[in-house]
Amino acid sequence: MKKILLILTFIFISINCFADIQYGNNSVSVDSTGDWTFSTMAFGEMGVSYNALATTVSSSSVYYQVTQNVIVGAGITNMTFANAAITLSVDGTYMIVSSMSFSGANNADIHGGISIDGAQPEGDHSFSRKLGAGGDIGNIGTVEVHALTTGQTISMQVENITNTNDIVVEHMNITVIKVAP
Repeated sequence: MKKILLILTFIFISINCFADIQYGNNSVSVDSTGDWTFSTMAFGEMGVSYNALATTVSSSSVYYQVTQNVIVGAGITNMTFANAAITLSVDGTYMIVSSMSFSGANNADIHGGISIDGAQPEGDHSFSRKLGAGGDIGNIGTVEVHALTTGQTISMQVENITNTNDIVVEHMNITVIKVAP
């Protein structure tokens, strides 16, 4: 009898443990069908794949938002996507991971990075790469942590320091994950 009661108690506790998981302000609920519901957790991504259209550079040393063929990734939660940018729906500390491969003019010095609310990428959160004489395709990546609020937007910006030749962002991924309240 004690064994049966112990087993039933364990089953009851196991079922209830997975019904609602709380971490700080974040909670995850799992209903009887196995569907997950997230409260203030937030994550999502956007990107570009096999793009051949250029980001127009009208002036050197000016940042331009990457907008050509940017699409939203699957599984976006507590954020929205429009106009090649992610808009946050909850406050928190976010980790933003980005990767981008691009091409441009020979010997061009290309800068860029994550833009918050359309602002120029910050110095320690930006990248720089000089393309070779063969007009090669270069790759860059950044990992950043920002305290952000509801309504702020996240996008990618690039600039050509050397001249006004356009930049073709061929592949890009930006992943945004809320890591703390």
